Amino acid sequence: MHETRHRAISLTFGTIVATLGIFLLGSCASTAPRPTSVQTTAKQYQVGRDDKVVVNVRPAPGVAVDEVARQRVAQRVNRKIDDLKQKAAPSPLPRDYEVDVRLTRYEEGNAFARAMLAGLGQMHVDAHITVFLLPDRIKVAEFDVEKTFAWGGIYGASMSIEDVEEGFAGGVAEGIAPSK
Repeated sequence: MHETRHRAISLTFGTIVATLGIFLLGSCASTAPRPTSVQTTAKQYQVGRDDKVVVNVRPAPGVAVDEVARQRVAQRVNRKIDDLKQKAAPSPLPRDYEVDVRLTRYEEGNAFARAMLAGLGQMHVDAHITVFLLPDRIKVAEFDVEKTFAWGGIYGASMSIEDVEEGFAGGVAEGIAPSK
């Protein structure tokens, strides 16, 4: 009787730990990385609630990214910026911005390799971002965002480049419209 009860408690504890682990790991691919500033966005140029933002995504020379992926990344960045804008203060005078996302690395990785061993088949989305105030196209910010995913096992194999793009987009949005 005591041994059966001990097994039941161990099984329940193991299930709880595994469930928590899955929830914690689930955020890794889509967690926003911190932008690395080259030219920090001055407070007066941070995107406000009523500002309009146009995002252009293009690859740097030698980086292969198809049109579908570029459009998908642009949409994700736009959505993340819009989410942060909702939390921002109203803009005294609505402004227009252009966000130039120059992809410096875009690798979809290999799910099979990730399943075999952590670190193999890594996915990367890295870019150099420049923010311009329109219509004069005045550069108001410049930063880099790098997002890598390298987990292994079933979790690593179940993640896709789209999950990594989601985290990358959050990092770009944080550089433009900080959530602080």
